[in-house]
Amino acid sequence: MGGTGGAIVSTIIYCDGAYSDSKKTGGYAFLVCNGKSFTLAFDKGECGTIPITTNRMELMAVIAGLESFDKPRDIAVVSDSKYVVGIIETWLPALESKPSNQNHDLLLRLQSAVNFHASVTPIWIPGHSGDRYHQLVNEFASREAMTWKNNKAVIPSSNP
Repeated sequence: MGGTGGAIVSTIIYCDGAYSDSKKTGGYAFLVCNGKSFTLAFDKGECGTIPITTNRMELMAVIAGLESFDKPRDIAVVSDSKYVVGIIETWLPALESKPSNQNHDLLLRLQSAVNFHASVTPIWIPGHSGDRYHQLVNEFASREAMTWKNNKAVIPSSNP
């Protein structure tokens, strides 16, 4: 089971990660398009002792999207990250032979999530190209990255 390419896609996941250099915080979001239904999810980026980076948030968006299913599917992952698309296309099949790096923990999680599904096809789109679904996840990921203060989530108040 698992792998990339070739299958008829039944589900599309739009993914994006964001990093605020000024705050050193991150966030990610994904949108699952499943026929006529849509599911949007987003979260703050937490990496424990490993520094948060844009690439880690991009990976977390894809991982969270793929891990949100309890049954294998044929999935297209849409991302503006050439890093993520390249990882899925070329690195994952030979991950064991690659040297460990800062993102190795997430690459192992991604590999497991990809292998769970019938197929995962990565699709690269240019960022801010006008795709409404990708723009939506970009906005939520960016918002999540910016709502942190002193490494703690800030819940906007509804009272003025």
